[in-house]
Parts: sequence; C-alpha cells; structure tokens
Amino acid sequence: DITVEVLTNLGFGSGPFTNVAPGSYGATYIVSDGCGNSSSCVIDITVVDDKKPTPYCKNGLTIEIMNSQPPMVEVWASDFDVASFDNCSNTLQYSFSPDTDSTSMVLTCDDIGQIPVQMWVTDEAGNQDYCETFLILQDNMGACSGPLVASVGGAVVNEEGYSVQDVMVTVNDSINDMVMTGPDGNFVFDSLMVGFDYTVTPAKDTNVVNGVTTFDLVLIRKHVLNEQMLDSPYKIIAADANNSASVTTADMVAIQKAILHEVDTFPSNKSWRFVDAAYQFPDPSNPWTEEFPEVYNINDLNGNMDSVNFLAIKIGDVNGSAAPNEFWNPVDERASETLVLRTTNQQLHPDDLTRIPVTSDNFEEIIGFQFTLRFDPAAMEIVDIEPGALPNLTQANFGFSLIDQGVVTASWNDSRPQYLPSDETLFTLVVRPLSSKPLEEVLAISSDYTVAEAYFESGDLLDVELEFAEGQGIESALSAVVAPNPFTAETTIGFFNPADQEVILRIFNTAGNLVYEQSRMAYKGYGQFSVGSSELSVAGTYIYQLITSDDAVSGKLVKTR
Repeated sequence: DITVEVLTNLGFGSGPFTNVAPGSYGATYIVSDGCGNSSSCVIDITVVDDKKPTPYCKNGLTIEIMNSQPPMVEVWASDFDVASFDNCSNTLQYSFSPDTDSTSMVLTCDDIGQIPVQMWVTDEAGNQDYCETFLILQDNMGACSGPLVASVGGAVVNEEGYSVQDVMVTVNDSINDMVMTGPDGNFVFDSLMVGFDYTVTPAKDTNVVNGVTTFDLVLIRKHVLNEQMLDSPYKIIAADANNSASVTTADMVAIQKAILHEVDTFPSNKSWRFVDAAYQFPDPSNPWTEEFPEVYNINDLNGNMDSVNFLAIKIGDVNGSAAPNEFWNPVDERASETLVLRTTNQQLHPDDLTRIPVTSDNFEEIIGFQFTLRFDPAAMEIVDIEPGALPNLTQANFGFSLIDQGVVTASWNDSRPQYLPSDETLFTLVVRPLSSKPLEEVLAISSDYTVAEAYFESGDLLDVELEFAEGQGIESALSAVVAPNPFTAETTIGFFNPADQEVILRIFNTAGNLVYEQSRMAYKGYGQFSVGSSELSVAGTYIYQLITSDDAVSGKLVKTR
C-alpha cells in the first residue's frame, strides 16, 4: 500500500485550513510503500488576500457648521461608517477617495446644503471598495448669515475740511495692513475678518515747515500773552510744538527754529497729529483736560464701516496755511505793497571788516517778517549780525546753520505792529570781504529756504525785497548811516565815499557848539567813524556832519544815559 503524509506549519494533514493569514508557508509531502521505502518533496504555498472589504455607509449624515471665524467644520470619512468589515484585516482605513490620505475634509459656508459622499474602505492588503451616501451641512446658528470679511474706511481732512494727502494709515500697527491717502484724503481696508478687534492709526511726519510761518508766531504770541486766544482746540494743539500739553514761549522757540531751518523736526512731536473726527473736546479752550483719541478702536468688527474719519492738525500752523494736498490752491492774500529793506551799495575791500546797516523806507505797521538772506561765500563772510531799533530782535532771530552755503535765515515778530523811520537801523551785518566786488552783486533776499514775506496785523502778506541806495550801481554822492541810534556806549557813523579823499566828522550839540571833530583819508567806498562815551559823555541830542571837499551830509545823533 502507498501512504501519503503531509507536514505543514498550518496544521496536521492536508486540510482544509481556516483563518490562515496571508503569507508564505512550506508543505512537505512524504510517500511510503509497504516495504519500508519512502520519498519526500517540499513545496511553497503562498496565501494572499485579494478579496475587497465590504463597506457599509450610514444613510446620510447631518452636521452643523461651527460659529467660528471663519465658519467651518471638519468631517472625517470614518464618521460615515456603520459596520464595514473585511475577510482578513482587523484594521481598516476610511477615506473620501481612493487616496488613503483623504481621511477628512473641511466644509465652509460655500458648502451649505446636501453634498454627495463616497466612503472608501481599504484593508491591510490594499483592497478597496466604497459605498455612496450624502451629507447635509446646516447653518442653524446663523454663522454664515453675515459677511466673512468687512471693509473699514474713512477720510482724513483738516479743520477747514480740506482733504489731507500722503497720510499713512495702518491697522493694528501692521505694515502689511497699510494704505496711503490720496489727494481725496480717503482710505479703505476691504478685507478685514469680522469678529476681531482693530485699531486704525494715521501718521504723517514730513515737511515740518509746511504752512509754518512767522505769522503763526504772531498769533501764538498773542495767545500766550492772553491778548487774542486761539479759537479752536485744534489750533491750540497745533501751537504746542514741543508736545508739553501747554502753549508757552518754548513752543515759539521750537517753531522759530524750524522756520529758520535750524531743525527739521519738532522736539518730542510729529509734523502732523490726528484726532478722531467724532470726538468732542470737553473744554475746547483746553484740549488736554483728558487724553484725546489719536486712533480709532473697533471692537468685534461685525460689518462694513465707512466713517472712520480723522481731523488732521499741522503742528506749528495755527492759521491753516499748510498745503493739505497736491491740488490745494489758496487765494494769495498778499497786499500790493512790498516791504523794502535798504542798504548802501559799496565796493568791498578784502580783509577790511565792514558794517552794513539795513534800514527801511516803509517799515509801517509791520508785525513780523521773514526771509532768506543769500550772499556769495566766495566774496564775503558774515561775521556778526547786530540788532538795531526793532523791539525783541536778537541773534536768535537769525539762522546760521546754512551759513557755509551762503545762507542766513531771518524771522522776527512782535505782539504790536511796529513803525520805524527810514533813518533807524533794523539790523547791521558785520562782514569780512574776501574779494573786491560791489555789495549788490553778492547780497540779496530770496525765498530759497525761509519764504520772504512780511505781515500786517490783519494777516495780509507783503513781499520783502532788498534794495541798494542809488538803484543799481555804486553811489556817486556822499551818504551816511548811523547804527545804533540812539546809543549808550558806542555807535558807528558809516558813510559811502564816492572817491578817494579826506572825510571830516563834526558833531555839534543843540546849541550849535562843536563838541567833537575827527578826520581821515578814506578810500572810495564804505568807511566809518566810531564814537563812544569818551567823545560824547553827556546824554542828549547831537547833530553830526560829514564833510568832503565837494559835499556834506548831516543827521541827528542821540546819546542816552
């Protein structure tokens, strides 16, 4: 008899074997006869799982969208499984497509309604099958009823209602959320998520002297002296140049330095400040009774806002003359008159320290002036500027930061209009000539830096010009200018000499008695005599006389104390 025996690691005998896991197995077959003879062979048996899993889907699934920002909900493929199974695998994967990584999906307001769904089931051998069902996405909480994003916008204007250009407006101080106002002053942020808090902040810190002139100092001086108060909280804030929550002479000093181009910023302040346009000052005469809002805060944005408006304040400008935008074209209120400053043309002589008195033939009812004095730095140096008869005029009224470029700036004002006769000296330039040139060729008034203008108390403007005696050219007659006059310790009697010749100075008292005489040989051009207390020890009025061989001039001289 022939006997066949099978040995495997699946079990004893030839099977059948159940619950065999996929894999490779070995089987040994042994054949024996009745005579004791036997033979064997070994074969490999491979068990594979090629049967798809059996998917079972829920018959639809209803889900509520979450009231988040933005509204959304995450759904998993396994949420749709009922009792899917496989013949071999205990662990199954669930996905929304054959891609086993698509295990979930995010639904938004765009998906509200019924959505067809495929639930794919994958076993450990990679066999796949799917069932079809559906999902109903609901919005019972109204999460999708409002906009997901909203716009926030407004306008920036000055107190007169003119649009302010080039204001940088940011949201939450983020450079990524920044817009610049155009000529219309408008700004808008059109993609802000609703439900969040925002802070809108305007800023502009350019051109510190835009609209800032000496007439602003006139008005601020009157405010400080309680003579004429600034009539709005915005003007009072504009006058507070040093941001001290008060208006004092220190602010006037800061503004004057800017006018003179000594500084290009205000101390502890910006060129422009902004106030929420809807804000009402509790006390308009004192804008610092409480902190005024310079930003606009939005809590829990829930829709479009188009009235986030700001009122812009140009620091230092209290009469509203700052240019707010590129199209601003104000009416020029200049009077027909021109304030004429006058000096005597003369031939400069190198290394001869020279005093140049400046007078005016029409300094009448003037309450302030400013200008740029240009000179040729290759032809002369300005060594000093001596104050004259103008009240409150000191060296602080002149700016010397650009003197190496041949520029001196000037700004003077007073609380009262001033009248000076033509023989009174406004100020005296002390110069050191570096070349032999006529003065009129190397000295002029311009608006290159500080705009040349003067002011009546009404605010009407005058042009300012510098003229030289005898028009264009060197004088042909003897002339004289006295500065200072009146004087206490010493004065200078300057003269123009039309030729190289002797010049005699005689001084008489009011009784006609000669009290002092001096003579000197003088070159053609400008010369001078100095007279002090040692020559005139008694206070009083004197008459001076300058005499040459063919000419004479005279004038009044006053000695005080």
